Amino acid sequence: MIDPHRVASSSRPARSASAVGVPARPPLWWTVLSVFAAVLLVGVGALVMAAGEADDSPGLGGLGLLNALVGLVIGVRAVSAARRRGPRV
Repeated sequence: MIDPHRVASSSRPARSASAVGVPARPPLWWTVLSVFAAVLLVGVGALVMAAGEADDSPGLGGLGLLNALVGLVIGVRAVSAARRRGPRV
């Protein structure tokens, strides 16, 4: 008879003591996608801010500013997460 505890534990790779509690580094494609999305958000935010100024609409300009700031935060977090965890293997 097969021991269910042994089967469950053998399917997981062993973790070293240094890797416990440390988040994994994001893959390269995720970092590139995050930076691309951040650049798009900043660009769209700038366009919305310009449209808000042209229309004399402070609310639209504020939404554009928020959009650009969110894009900036996403980009900075993606790049810092990729740099913080060391070189790729």
